[in-house]
Amino acid sequence: MEQMESQLAYLRGLAEGLDITENKKEGRIINELIYLMEEMGREIRKLNQRMKEQDEYVEAIDEDLSDVEDFLFEEDDDDLDDDLHDDDDLRYFELKCPKCTEFIRVDSDVFEDDDVVEIRCPECDELIILNDDLLHENVDDEIRQ
Repeated sequence: MEQMESQLAYLRGLAEGLDITENKKEGRIINELIYLMEEMGREIRKLNQRMKEQDEYVEAIDEDLSDVEDFLFEEDDDDLDDDLHDDDDLRYFELKCPKCTEFIRVDSDVFEDDDVVEIRCPECDELIILNDDLLHENVDDEIRQ
């Protein structure tokens, strides 16, 4: 930006030194072009200042959002930790939904049962079958009979 301003000042000085006046058509055009470039430089300077202010504003919003996220997710994590420590016998597994990749908490007791368990993903309503190896064994047994 500084280089552009110095070049414009040089052009303005050159035009004045060469005694280019508005009396001639060429002189009027040159002076108008120099004036136009100076105006463009002022506008660019204003835009740069506004962009700098916008960057600072966005950074402030990002920091505020980060604080809100920390508050919300930290509170959720604390709640989960409290639930897990209230009863040490409770254990959970996290499963990933094959459709939406959302994590689902499942009580570990489900895996100890010999039953096939169906769970619906709370996010996308996908049916997830747990202990499905038992389902296949039961189907195989029925086919053999």
